[in-house]
Amino acid sequence: MGDPQLLDWWLLPKHTEVDFMDMTPPSTPTDGQLSTQNTSLWELGNRYLYAARELGYAWQTLKQDAQVLEATRNWKFIYTNGMTSVFHGYAVSLDMYVRYCWTLLGDLRRAITVLLVLELIIIALSVMGWQMDLIRRAAGQRMTCFSVFLAVPSAMLRSMATAPCMVDDDDVDNEEDQDETELQELVQGVPSDQQPGLGSTGDAAARPGKTVRMSVTG
Repeated sequence: MGDPQLLDWWLLPKHTEVDFMDMTPPSTPTDGQLSTQNTSLWELGNRYLYAARELGYAWQTLKQDAQVLEATRNWKFIYTNGMTSVFHGYAVSLDMYVRYCWTLLGDLRRAITVLLVLELIIIALSVMGWQMDLIRRAAGQRMTCFSVFLAVPSAMLRSMATAPCMVDDDDVDNEEDQDETELQELVQGVPSDQQPGLGSTGDAAARPGKTVRMSVTG
């Protein structure tokens, strides 16, 4: 029990106890032979249990009938204090304890809310920052492949961009004709452009080659 009010309710003398004198016959509330005092709920409950145990012992062991038991001080104590001080004290104590538990549940709810906010702010943002760092590193590795062009001199890049490139688009048949013409020149000693009937080779030689211009963008 961590509630201060609940502790005070159990330990401070805030409850009325009616105690009967040990007389023969026992005193009754009508004849004034009784003792009234304030006591704590802890002590009142213990005395109530003691009276109930003594009453049960007298009924089971001593085999006393109901009329004899009703005349004892333990019966009077239970009958007088049971439905007043003891019942009221325990009922209020239970109500206070339930309220205290609800207060603890409210504190627990607030603690869970704070933990969720901290999780969003600290853990989630940390994971997002870690992912952004991984993306930055991956992008840096990719840009390293393109940064090799920065090491090449600009004059070389311009010369590579403006250099012509001859592309021969003749097919395989023209290459075979050229090989045959070269073979005839070697055998006869006559240039291929002066031989009749070999117009295909001459036409192929007369056609200009294609020029391809390379362009490099940096």
